[in-house]
Amino acid sequence: PAIAAGVDPRVYTALCRIYVGQVAYTLNEQQLRALFSQFGPPVSSHQQQSSSSSSAQHRGYAFVEYEVPEAADLAIQHMNGQTIAGRALKVGRTKKYDEVMHSGHSQLPEPPTSRIYISNVHENLTEEQLREIVQPFGEVEQCILLPDLTSTAGADGRNRGYGFVEYREQNTATQIASVLNGMPLGGLSLK
Repeated sequence: PAIAAGVDPRVYTALCRIYVGQVAYTLNEQQLRALFSQFGPPVSSHQQQSSSSSSAQHRGYAFVEYEVPEAADLAIQHMNGQTIAGRALKVGRTKKYDEVMHSGHSQLPEPPTSRIYISNVHENLTEEQLREIVQPFGEVEQCILLPDLTSTAGADGRNRGYGFVEYREQNTATQIASVLNGMPLGGLSLK
């Protein structure tokens, strides 16, 4: 998605990037990426490798960067403290986040409080189908699933696994977020 006009790209990147600590040594980068993709497609994920050239083992921490800040927020909210492969993950903001947010360059427009972010959406679900699911909870102003343009599948309506629903009233958005969290849909659990 396009970065808001006038927003420093470093600020946007800091909002989209998270630190994942206490990663089990048995977990490889593909598994880590799959684990965190339920919150939105990662732009990048990188496990820090041991400085010893004789060891291919990672250091037990990684960084994951998402396309949108809402995905990073959701990953922190749901994954911090979760036990994966016998270790409780420590998921949070990077040091760069604190630097950027305190630098005076962090003037981002606040997202509408009537808008919710939805991830882990089945790729074949359409905006119309999602609207039908969420409409009974309140009047929907806008329902957007980001299209998958990286493959020929994008032309046939597949989405990238996340999107936004904006309601007419803010109270509705707050209530629906808790109702949708974990709702099974198309073999996946919405986040």
